[in-house]
Amino acid sequence: MKNIDPQLLELIERYVADELSEAERMVFENQLEQDPEIGEALDFFMAFEAEKEDFGRILMKEELRKIDAAMEQKAKPAALSIIAEEVLQKIADLTHKTIEEVSRLFQPIPEYHVLQLATDRSDTVKVKTPPIGEDYTNGTLIFELEQPGNYVIIVENNRRAIVFQKRLQKNERMTQIEVSGYPMGVYYWKLTELSKDWMQVGHFFVTLVE
Repeated sequence: MKNIDPQLLELIERYVADELSEAERMVFENQLEQDPEIGEALDFFMAFEAEKEDFGRILMKEELRKIDAAMEQKAKPAALSIIAEEVLQKIADLTHKTIEEVSRLFQPIPEYHVLQLATDRSDTVKVKTPPIGEDYTNGTLIFELEQPGNYVIIVENNRRAIVFQKRLQKNERMTQIEVSGYPMGVYYWKLTELSKDWMQVGHFFVTLVE
């Protein structure tokens, strides 16, 4: 989309951060309903915020320093251990694909696993469920949060393409995502709290193996 007007961008930032007065919020939401371009600008801003690559600079830099040596050892076997070889072979047999073709579908994104480990070792974990690394073939991801906030949930495949995105309501502490129909592969969910330099990451599988 075209560049967002700086004044509109500032207004959107304040809206997302809950910094507008009640009157300002009502005016903005009325404009939001009337003007599709403002809705597009808000969607763009939310997606941009959710995809920020700093992942919490202060926390993550400290945590990554602590685990850098350990992850250097684990980075290479991650591609092999992210899913069991016997499961890959079973999928290949069922789908009439080569083991190499199937393996590419489950190729991990190493930095996401580094971020996931760093967050798990910190005290900022805010997601009680879903569990990490589960097979959700024809299943449902149920997100249960420790406390309400301005959250956005994004699901990506291992090519970093967004396949799902949702902004939670201000007081919403539980939501679910239907995984039924997802192509097989490894997926990553990201939970971002808007206006805060924080993100939590997890992963799950769709194997099509019942």
